[in-house]
Amino acid sequence: MSVAVANKSKPFLHLIGSKRRIVNKLIEHLPQGPHYNYYEPFLGGGALFFQVRHLFKQCFLSDINLDLITSYNAVKNNPNEVNRLLSLYHKHHSKDYYYKVKNKYSNNPNEITAKFIYLNKYSFRGIYRVYKNGQSAQTFSGECYIKLHIASRINQCSSLLHGVSIYATDFSFIEPKKGDFVYLDPPYHQSGERFYARLPGVICFQIIALPSLETYTKTSSSLILNHILYQ
Repeated sequence: MSVAVANKSKPFLHLIGSKRRIVNKLIEHLPQGPHYNYYEPFLGGGALFFQVRHLFKQCFLSDINLDLITSYNAVKNNPNEVNRLLSLYHKHHSKDYYYKVKNKYSNNPNEITAKFIYLNKYSFRGIYRVYKNGQSAQTFSGECYIKLHIASRINQCSSLLHGVSIYATDFSFIEPKKGDFVYLDPPYHQSGERFYARLPGVICFQIIALPSLETYTKTSSSLILNHILYQ
C-alpha cells in the first residue's frame, strides 16, 4: 500500500512506545484490496489509527488503561469542554499548579481527560508513564511541551473518532472476521505491565489464532510477543 494514502493527522497524546516515527513503515504493511473493520486492542497513543481511519468502514479501539479510554471518549464526544479546561490549566501553569492538578481526584470524564493530557504535555519529556503499581510516575518539567495547536489537534482527532467504538477492556474480547485488520502493539516486556505480564499464555493463544484469518500485523518492537513466540 502506498504511503500516499495515509492521513496526516497526529495523536493528541504521546505515550512511551509511540510509533509516530515509524508509522509510514507500518502503513506499508496494510493489506491490499477492500478494507472492512479495524481493530487495535492495545491502543496507546493511536499513531497508526489516526492516519488510516479513513480506510476502514468501522473501527474498534480498546485498552485496559481506563483514564486513556476515558480521554478518547471525551475527545470524541466533548472536544470543546476538554479544550476549555486545557486552556485554563495552561493559563495557570506553574510547578505548584502542576502538582495541584496531578493530585486532584475527579470522576468527571472531561476533567479526567484534561488532566491526562495536561500531565502528558507538561511532564518530563512530555511523555505519560506509570510505576509498576499503576501510580503516576510523571514529574514536573520546567519546559513547556504543550503546543498552541493542541486545540486544533483535539478537534481533528474528535472528527476522526466519530463513529468509532472505544472500549476499556483487554485484548481477548476482540472478534475479528476474515477481511478485518488487527494491529497489535502490546506493552514492552520490560515495562512491568501489571496486567498483560500475568497472561502470557492467553496472549500467545490469541496471536497464534489470528494469522489463520489473515487479518493481523504486529510491530517488531512488541517484545512481549517476540518473547512468548520465539523463546
